[in-house]
Amino acid sequence: MSDDATNAERSGMIAFGDLELGIRREVEVVAERFPNTDPAVVDRVVRETLADLRGDATVEAHLLAVTRNEAIHRLEAHGHTFQAAEPSPPEQ
Repeated sequence: MSDDATNAERSGMIAFGDLELGIRREVEVVAERFPNTDPAVVDRVVRETLADLRGDATVEAHLLAVTRNEAIHRLEAHGHTFQAAEPSPPEQ
């Protein structure tokens, strides 16, 4: 993967030509926050959220980052339990 695609993936931006990779990454990140939720449910919510947001978007640069937050809110609203990420150990 090129540096530009890697940086785009990390920042939640849609990498040019590789939307599916970005979606899969967002599904992974959201699924980590909802370990007791069926991964298929997380996948569906992330994809539906992205589709809804893309319908109204005039700029897509940070759409995946917005999708992540909105998908988390939608899962919580439907009673799924959010689990915060474990803090990274300090660098030595």
